[in-house]
Amino acid sequence: MSCAVFKSLSQPGTLRRASSVLTAYGDTKLHPLGVVSLSLEHADKHWPVDFFVVDVSAPTIVSLPTRTILDVVRRIHSVQSAKSSSLLEEYADVFERLGNMPGQYHIELDESVLPVVHAPRKVPLSLQPRLKSTLDDMKQQGVIRLGE
Repeated sequence: MSCAVFKSLSQPGTLRRASSVLTAYGDTKLHPLGVVSLSLEHADKHWPVDFFVVDVSAPTIVSLPTRTILDVVRRIHSVQSAKSSSLLEEYADVFERLGNMPGQYHIELDESVLPVVHAPRKVPLSLQPRLKSTLDDMKQQGVIRLGE
């Protein structure tokens, strides 16, 4: 939680010393000002939760273990859809090949918007053969090509 949010709390609690160093997106290191224990209320239950207070303007983040305990987030192990096969059958001509839009299309970019570069993500080993096959197919169809 940011220092500004901590100071705006009606009952901020006591800020304890923090010896941890937090690592943010892009390997940015954050040295917390301290840790505060706050009581979160969800579904008529109160839960004590520790928050690191940082001197950065950022949204307050609740950890995955805390969200799981609060039953705000659940892990889904499988998704089933009864309608997917009927859609694939009904619109089979759309899904059977690579499509082309007739004519030309021009995309306008807003020059005032700064570009964003996201860190590359590792592909799990179990998905790598399927990804390679898909990329090879896209290369063969001319959708993508090797960079220089």
